[in-house]
Amino acid sequence: MSMWGRWGNANRRGVAARVRGQVGNQPGASGDQGLPDGRGEEAGRRGGGKATAGRQGGVGGKEPKASKYRNTRVTVGSETFDSQREMERYHHLRILQRAGRISDLQRQVVFELAPAVVVQGRKRPPLRYVADFVYREAGAAGLTVEDVKGAITPEYRIKRHLMAVKGIQIKEVQ
Repeated sequence: MSMWGRWGNANRRGVAARVRGQVGNQPGASGDQGLPDGRGEEAGRRGGGKATAGRQGGVGGKEPKASKYRNTRVTVGSETFDSQREMERYHHLRILQRAGRISDLQRQVVFELAPAVVVQGRKRPPLRYVADFVYREAGAAGLTVEDVKGAITPEYRIKRHLMAVKGIQIKEVQ
């Protein structure tokens, strides 16, 4: 089997026929189905058509694909959280702030771990870590950096290590 799985190498770039608008052996299936402007097969070869999948309705009216770590984005008022657990932790921290046990609560604080660089003639963006919460505990000298974690990924381990090099420990909340 090829690296493209059961769909084969549909147009020598690995774009499956179903993405280009052709859906199997359906009666009346032509090259321009699925493309919003009707440019058809030629637009598919040039990369001119749009393929919509996932949260925009999916292929064939299927449900949106579940996220990789099974989290569900939650919006409460004007604030959006990456997960239900993160929203619950934020509300708990707000209660602690009102009680005076913590202060200076902030969400989604960006830490720059390494500046932007040029590698092989191409500019690479700075390496960043976005902490879920940063706050000051009553009586503590420094800030507390907190991250709500369901799964610890290899990328997160590297960023945690780089934060420790900067002298910042991340408090992980499960």
